[in-house]
Amino acid sequence: MVVPYKQQGIAITIAVHGLVLLVLFLLQMSVRQPKQPEGVTISVGNIDMGGNEEIAQQTAEPKPEVALPEPEPVVKRSEPVKEPAKKPAAKILTADNPDAPAVKKQTQEEIDEAKRLAEARELKRQQELERERISRKPAEGRG
Repeated sequence: MVVPYKQQGIAITIAVHGLVLLVLFLLQMSVRQPKQPEGVTISVGNIDMGGNEEIAQQTAEPKPEVALPEPEPVVKRSEPVKEPAKKPAAKILTADNPDAPAVKKQTQEEIDEAKRLAEARELKRQQELERERISRKPAEGRG
């Protein structure tokens, strides 16, 4: 049993879809296709590069043959090659800003001390890793 408002909904749905299809069909029919170009195509390029060979031979000017000079033989020099002059160091830009922090130059002793500290930290880290590895090894063997 179909309820009257469902019949009305079905009728409206069919009508709307029919109108949409009709509009699309009419629009498709009214769109004009662009015309194909008419007439003869003309090549405006270089005649020597393409086209009829007979026409190219008739219009081409004869090219005079030019004798190329003989290349000079290469002579190896026994003189040492001079190195190019070294460029002067670039000018260092400076600023006169009183608020800028001063940069302290490190002495060789400070550099050596920093290296020793870094090596000591690395050695300590390796020893800790080794101790940790050894402490895990017996635990793994028991399991």
